[in-house]
Order: sequence, then structure tokens, then C-alpha cells
Amino acid sequence: MVRVDPGGPADKAGIKPGDVITVVGGVSVTDTSSLEAVLAKSKPGDTVPVQVKRAGTTSTVKVTLGQLAGG
Repeated sequence: MVRVDPGGPADKAGIKPGDVITVVGGVSVTDTSSLEAVLAKSKPGDTVPVQVKRAGTTSTVKVTLGQLAGG
């Protein structure tokens, strides 16, 4: 499970704990590893569309990526 840090990029874009990320930047995401692989190809400051499922509803939000922890 990936957390949503208060005030972080996902939080600012409206992503909530429990949301399921299904697509990032047009690339299908099926697990944490595939999410990390997509994010590794992007750089801080990039804005990417992120498709999320919440309570059976799918929506797309724009996320401006930040620096990865430890990066």
C-alpha cells in the first residue's frame, strides 16, 4: 500500500488514502512495482495525468511530481 502524505503531490491533486491508481501518464499500473517503474521515468516537476478509482468511480487528476523520499 502506498500512503498519501499530507501536503504532498498526491494530496494536492486530490488523491485520497484507499484510492486505487490504475494509470499514470498513459501507462497501466497494476501494482507498487509498476507504479515505481513509471515514476522512475519521470522527474520532479513533471505534471502527469493519474487515473484513480474511488468507490467504483474512475477519475483522472493531474499530479505535479515531487522529489522521491531518499532521492
